[in-house]
Amino acid sequence: MPFTIPAADLNLISQLQSELVLAIIMRDGRIRFRVADSQLYPSHGEWLLRDGIRHSEVVGGFSLLVKQGHVRWLFALSQLNDPATPALTDQQIQDITKLLPLEIGFRVYK
Repeated sequence: MPFTIPAADLNLISQLQSELVLAIIMRDGRIRFRVADSQLYPSHGEWLLRDGIRHSEVVGGFSLLVKQGHVRWLFALSQLNDPATPALTDQQIQDITKLLPLEIGFRVYK
């Protein structure tokens, strides 16, 4: 499944100075982003609940640390991923990072 990121979400990332960003991968390959917030969006699960997104619509999730409009870290673990393999695969990570503005020295945490 080819991944896509809506232009509005890429624009959001480019404007962030220092934020943790939640990401969910929808069944159609679209990746959605939401800035993590301790009150409204502290986790992927809370995001699904608050926005009425069904678990069946989601393939998995990950998080990003964004600094000055570039992705510094990708955290490949999420409670939305398959419990048997809770991290994104290497191929998924490669396909996703091709779509993101990466910082020099970008890293992946699995």
